[in-house]
Amino acid sequence: MVTTRPASLSITSLAAAAGCLVPWPCLSAQTYWQPPQVLWPRGVLATVPNVLLREFNLGSVRIRFNETTLATVGDTFPGGRYGQSGDAGDYLRWLCYVSGAGAERSVLWLQSDEMGGGTWVMGFALQQVPETASVDSRCANLPASGSALQLPKPLRLGTTRSEVVRLLGPPSYEHGDTLAYAHEHHVPPPQGKAGAYGYDVTSEVDLVLSGDRVMSLQVWYLEST
Repeated sequence: MVTTRPASLSITSLAAAAGCLVPWPCLSAQTYWQPPQVLWPRGVLATVPNVLLREFNLGSVRIRFNETTLATVGDTFPGGRYGQSGDAGDYLRWLCYVSGAGAERSVLWLQSDEMGGGTWVMGFALQQVPETASVDSRCANLPASGSALQLPKPLRLGTTRSEVVRLLGPPSYEHGDTLAYAHEHHVPPPQGKAGAYGYDVTSEVDLVLSGDRVMSLQVWYLEST
């Protein structure tokens, strides 16, 4: 089956201006605001047998894709402004947060696409950024405590390629230092609902590595009819 990320594989947004596939370290002079994107070639098969990631925690907030709103997170961690780009199938709305310092500095984007209506969290991007990089003032600073990103799988920035493969298995698609994982399954309608289709679930994890370690992580969970 074809994944939901068509076109050629590249890191876009900030990287487009710099002409870089991997946004490190060539983006150190750029300003981080729009979330990076991994665009896959057509025809990539969804090879992962199970949903990769359904929920995660940001501090005390349990974020469940397709059920938790951007506003819920924004109320808990205020100070940022919403970003928005595109329309129809390219529509994206996000909240941006900065955390850490030095080599641990990173930017987190919580994202809602057209299917999320710009309301529900449908995915996130997490990216390590250089200490000297400029981050837009619309991105709020997460507090030093009580705001850690916690994933059900021990996957984080700095994880090695071999550990990624051990945790997630062989990627569905690999190009250079980019690893893409995809899962799809169909949920049938309840019994007795004649003519109903149910819905399709797509789960994706995309990772960009630098020096054999993860420096960018993106996760999506989508339900479509």
